[in-house]
Amino acid sequence: MAIQRNNERQKSELDSLFENVGLYRKSSDYMGLLNFVKKFPMLAPYNAFLLHVQKPGSVYVETESGWRKYHNRTVKTGARPLVLLKPFGPVKFVYDISDTEGPEDERYNSLLHPFDAKIIEDPGRIWEMTDELRTRIKADGILCTGVATFGSGCAGMIKVEKDDHPSYLSYGKFTIRHKYSIQLNSVCDLGTQVATLLHELGHLYCGHLGSPDTNRWPSRTGLSTNEKEFEAESVSWLICRRMGIRNPSEKYLSMYVENNSTIPNISIDAVLKAVGLIEDRMYHWVSPCKLLVLK
Repeated sequence: MAIQRNNERQKSELDSLFENVGLYRKSSDYMGLLNFVKKFPMLAPYNAFLLHVQKPGSVYVETESGWRKYHNRTVKTGARPLVLLKPFGPVKFVYDISDTEGPEDERYNSLLHPFDAKIIEDPGRIWEMTDELRTRIKADGILCTGVATFGSGCAGMIKVEKDDHPSYLSYGKFTIRHKYSIQLNSVCDLGTQVATLLHELGHLYCGHLGSPDTNRWPSRTGLSTNEKEFEAESVSWLICRRMGIRNPSEKYLSMYVENNSTIPNISIDAVLKAVGLIEDRMYHWVSPCKLLVLK
């Protein structure tokens, strides 16, 4: 038990940095970070965060060759590159549009506001993305269902299934141990159901309910209710805004910022990683949790 508690209290190097220098602990600074990350839905949350640390005013970024090939622009002499993490590689270097030269035409103006067109207005597409997410989270032993018996004051909930009578889920060719259940109020509108699903997944992937495999996501069960809710609301708000959905988390976070000068003692690292895990499952097939696969 002592080992488990010590593991839960361990801070990532990123969170240690935030704590030591006070970075993003002010409510306004934290919301500034979230508002920045939401503008870059085509970047992984961590890469969007890295942009904010290096150049908070970034608008649109591309590699030097990308600027030439796709936008007919060149990088200014002496411009400083921004460093992003590269899949299956160390890093790649990109430049903000402010560090480029070229014609200020219609294409240039569209790059200054590149994310307006990313807002999803088609409920059918939102439902399709959510349905794919519901399928892929079975890889983590999660079953999501709609419930019509909840009152109007309950949009949904998540719970850990008991071990005494195990059940199983089908995920492709795999049989997965049913470890977690998410129930959504099916009477609620689509936007509320999506926001609630993301909120409950935020709790899970931030480690609030423990973890079947800490290599998949951490176990962080020792947090206060306030810390857990703030992290889960941050996850839900950020993904919804990157999808183009407004949700109740916006009101929660806005009221908190108005009434508190600093945020709770949360892990920004955990929030960004949880967003990444959920978006991976929203857009890509993921391998099942090996510890939950029926041999």
